[in-house]
Formats: sequence, C-alpha cells, structure tokens
Amino acid sequence: YPQVHTLRPEFLRAITPGGPGGMRSSRRLGHGEDYFGTREYRPGDSVRQIAWKRGAGLDELVSIERTQPSPPRLRVILNLLRPTADLRTDPHERFSPRDLEERAISLVASVLAAAESQGYEVGLTVLGLDVPPSPLRRGYRHLQRLMAALAGLDLGRPRLPRGDDPVADAERAGLIVVSADRADPGIVGPAGTGSLHLTARQLDDLVVDSAPAREGVPT
Repeated sequence: YPQVHTLRPEFLRAITPGGPGGMRSSRRLGHGEDYFGTREYRPGDSVRQIAWKRGAGLDELVSIERTQPSPPRLRVILNLLRPTADLRTDPHERFSPRDLEERAISLVASVLAAAESQGYEVGLTVLGLDVPPSPLRRGYRHLQRLMAALAGLDLGRPRLPRGDDPVADAERAGLIVVSADRADPGIVGPAGTGSLHLTARQLDDLVVDSAPAREGVPT
C-alpha cells in the first residue's frame, strides 16, 4: 500500500464540511432539519413534529417529516495523464520524475485516509491509466479497496488520453486533484469549479513533520 502521512490540521480544516461536498440533506426521510413533507399524526410523535398551522381547522393532527442528513463527500483525482518521461523537473531537484509520481500517489492516499476518518464518503478517479473510477462510499473496507487500487498502479504502462469529463455534475462532491509535477485546472471540466489542485511537490508542506509515514490504512 502507498505511504499514508498525517496531514496538517489547517489542511484538514480546508476540507471539512461546508463546501460543495459538505454535509447536506438527502431527499430521504430522516431526522434532519430540512422539511421533507407531512403525514398523519401517529401516537408517539414528538410535539415538535406537529404542524399546528397546517392542522388548524382539521379533525386530525398532522406531523412534519424531516430529511435525512447525508455525510460530506469528496472525490480525489490522481492526474497521471502526463507520461513519466514528460514530467517537468529541475536538474537540481532532489526528486526524479518517478519520485514525483510516487509522492503524488502518497498524497492521494493521505487525503483519502484523512477525509474518511472525518466521516466523508470518498471516491477515487485515476486519469491516464485504465482504472475505473470508484463510487463515493465510506468505511474501512472501501478505503482498503482504494489503497489497493493505488498500490496496483503500473506507472510503466503507456498513458491513456483523458476521456469524458471525469466528474459528473450530479455527484455534488468536493474535489481535490493531485498532479505529479504541475497543476492543470482544465482537466476536470465544468464540474471542477472550486476544486483544489495540489502537486507532489507540496507533500512536505502538507504533512505533520513529526508524524512518520505509514503504509496502508490506519486501524
């Protein structure tokens, strides 16, 4: 599995609920705050659920139903469209092109692990290699599958061109794009408005220095 680093608190705050992928209400019945509909009063309903104005003048009481809150969602895109040999590096840089790719994978793994630990539904999309995008889900097993997908990437394979827009407008998730050498905001299309773009060179700035890297998913 790729190395997973502990990310700095200020970065974690940047992906906390509140943005496009933040906590939202689903169109399912639950115990949230947003209005879902009304139904006939049932014994045991809280007094707070009764729609007094709606029930005025009627023989029967009416109860208000609320929506069910849904967890925040985050999709992380690993941009491997550019072949290893075409990555831009400085002759005096301490990282080789392959190092940058490996660090990009490690950064993606760290972001996924951090977001999942905060209750996010997370998904992974890899551009440039034949890897199907994962659905947005949460839980340890799902995170393990994402880590296994990252660990199984063959960086020596020819890169594939970008297909259709990698993000669906209807997904309504926060978006972080990680590239090896330089950011390319245009790769995510119209649905990527407001997305956060990172590069492998930023890894050292985003992790907690005192926290050693670990392989795989923390238990």
